[in-house]
Amino acid sequence: MALTLSDTHQLATSNRFTAVIYGKPGVGKTTLAATLPPAETVILNTEAGLSALRKYPAIQCLTATAWDDVEQAIQWLPTAAAEKGWKWLVIDSLSEMAELCLVKLKAMPKYKADGRAMYGEFLEIMTRVCKQFRDMDQYNVVLLALPRSDKDYEGRTVMGLDLPGQSSHKIVGWFDQVLAYRIIQGADQQLSRWLVTREIDGWIAKDRWGVLEPYEQPNLSSIAAKVLGRQDTQGA
Repeated sequence: MALTLSDTHQLATSNRFTAVIYGKPGVGKTTLAATLPPAETVILNTEAGLSALRKYPAIQCLTATAWDDVEQAIQWLPTAAAEKGWKWLVIDSLSEMAELCLVKLKAMPKYKADGRAMYGEFLEIMTRVCKQFRDMDQYNVVLLALPRSDKDYEGRTVMGLDLPGQSSHKIVGWFDQVLAYRIIQGADQQLSRWLVTREIDGWIAKDRWGVLEPYEQPNLSSIAAKVLGRQDTQGA
């Protein structure tokens, strides 16, 4: 491995958008894909929940029903980007993808006697796979997930990603944006959907680049334009 010389400004500049977005069932996580350019987007679908996109322009998708499908997608997606014209990869969902991994591991004879031992390998696999998706330079990458109440490193009760073991705490550190998709009651008593970019009410969130408002409208094209410093707001 060769050393690369750069400077702090270069390292602080990104031309890609990577995010984990989590929220309760029914909040509208899947429909966030409809705020991206449909011809430039592909969805890796691991759950039967794409019916919400029927009223929007068609988006191409890959369906993974087993862990081997996920591994195959990791190998195929980088080379497919240029051929298909894809610039956005939406994974729906990380929580279901983790379940596919567990199903694969539970079927292994070596874990029949002690199922607890498999969680070490599970964490290794999920670490590798999430970083492989994050590092696909051909794409802006968005992972969707369900929420789960958990304890953080300080022992506080927080809302984070619904993933087994300690994988939730680790994954949030690997992506530039961690956004909580929530329905919030405003001062006028009206309920509205917001992508929350700061930790509020115990929901973990972060905006690594510090350019987003605490509450953002649920439009990924607009949010990405802010994060990447571009003027285009396609899909707004």
